Amino acid sequence: MLSAMIGLMSCSGIPTTNSVNVSIFGAIPNDGLDDTAAIEAALTYVAQHPGTLLQFSPGTYRSEERRVGK
Repeated sequence: MLSAMIGLMSCSGIPTTNSVNVSIFGAIPNDGLDDTAAIEAALTYVAQHPGTLLQFSPGTYRSEERRVGK
């Protein structure tokens, strides 16, 4: 299990055209539930939309380790 404290971050000097918050993908801080799938979905979205900044509201997000393959 991996717990992380993540707050809103300023990304000065990085050109962005849009921003999304992980909460719209279902990641809710401080609820004690696994946010891995929601964070992965948010990362996939950002990867597919160059210039998009991914934001995390302040709090603790739970993320379980994912292994691909063996």
